[in-house]
Amino acid sequence: MRKTGQTRRKERRGESAYHTQAVSRALKILGCFTVKDFELSIAELHEKLGFHKSTLVRLLRCMSEEGFIEQNPETDKYRLGIRTFEIGSLYHRTRMMNIGALARPIMQRLSAQFNLSANLAIRDRYEIVYVETVEPAGSPLRMAYSAGDRFGVHHTALGKALIAFLPPDELEDLLDQIPLTPLTPRTITTVEGLVQELERVRERGYAIDDEESLPGLRCVGAPIWDNEKVVAALSASGSILVVTRERFDEIGAAVMEAARAISAQLGGVPPRLRRS
Repeated sequence: MRKTGQTRRKERRGESAYHTQAVSRALKILGCFTVKDFELSIAELHEKLGFHKSTLVRLLRCMSEEGFIEQNPETDKYRLGIRTFEIGSLYHRTRMMNIGALARPIMQRLSAQFNLSANLAIRDRYEIVYVETVEPAGSPLRMAYSAGDRFGVHHTALGKALIAFLPPDELEDLLDQIPLTPLTPRTITTVEGLVQELERVRERGYAIDDEESLPGLRCVGAPIWDNEKVVAALSASGSILVVTRERFDEIGAAVMEAARAISAQLGGVPPRLRRS
C-alpha cells in the first residue's frame, strides 16, 4: 500500500503509530515502579504489562541509554535512573517557585466566597513571609498584606499553621528561638501558651489569629503540604465583624479545603488524608 504524503510527513516527525506506541509503553514501564516494587525483572514487568519480553528488552535498553532506567548489576533487575530524579527535582523546584501563581485562582475563589482577604505565606525561621495576597472585589478597606511583608509565627494564623506540624525536635528548637513579642493584649507571649495553641491547631486542622496581630482583625489559616512536610500556609482574614468566633469552623473548613487543593497540585496530602 502506498503511503500518502501526510503519512510520510508524520513519520518524519516521529508520529508513526509505532513511535506513539513505544512512547506509551515506555511511560507505562516507568509507572510500574513504586516504593515497594523499586526493582523489577523482565519477567515481573512482563507480568504487570503483558508486553513481549523482546519488546521490553529493547525499550529498557533505550531508556537506560537516556538515564531513565538503570540495571542493578548484582540482581540484573531494573530500577529508576537518575534522570527521573532530576526531572522530579525540577518539578518540585519550579512548582514551589511558582506557588503564588499556582495558588492564586484558588485564593480568588476563597476570597470571593467570604468577601475576605486571602493570604499565602512561607516560613523563614521564626517569621512568615507573604508571597501572594488577594483582596475581595470592591472592598473599601484593605485588609491584606503585601508580598514580601514579614511577621512573627507566634501571633499569625499563617505562622501557627506553618509550625504546628513540625517534627517535635524541630519544633522544640524553634520555640527556643521565637521572640514572643506582644503586638496586642491578645498576643501569645509564653512558650507554654503557644504550645497549647499549636496542639489545638493540630486537633482542628486550622489556626486562628484572634486579634493577636492587629486589633479588629481576625484570620483563619491552614497548612499547605508538599509530600511529607508543610511548605506554605493559606489564610482568610478580615474584620471581626465578618470573621466572628461563631464562623471559625465554617471559614476554617473552607480554608482547609482550599489548602488541600493547593497541596494536591504540589503532590502533597494532609496527614489525615494519607493512607497508611
